[in-house]
Amino acid sequence: MNEFKQVHQQSNKQEGITVLHSFYSKWQKAYQHVIQNVKDIEADLLVFYNYPKQIRSSIYSTNMIESFNNVVKHKAKPKAEFPNEQSLDAFRRQAFNITLFVIHTWPASSALFILILLCYPSSKVA
Repeated sequence: MNEFKQVHQQSNKQEGITVLHSFYSKWQKAYQHVIQNVKDIEADLLVFYNYPKQIRSSIYSTNMIESFNNVVKHKAKPKAEFPNEQSLDAFRRQAFNITLFVIHTWPASSALFILILLCYPSSKVA
């Protein structure tokens, strides 16, 4: 599976697609169903190439995202439902304050990554 890891190590999206398609060719016969599933999500699989090279490894690695989610869960009490619009607004303000907390307390590179994901979800910023 080292071939699949090489998809993330390419310098641009076109090179990543080339490596991914050679991966398909090599494994298609043995793992037809798996390869078809990967082909179905190819666009989502390569979305990290739309972001600056400096943060790409953080995108295809979920550690930072999981850490951010844990901070949100820890700081915000879970809500099963919102009885009125005011309670939803209060929760949104709390979520925004949690995001600011993360940005101010995490290292600069992590905070930049979260800001980019929040401001430009799956859009091209590179």
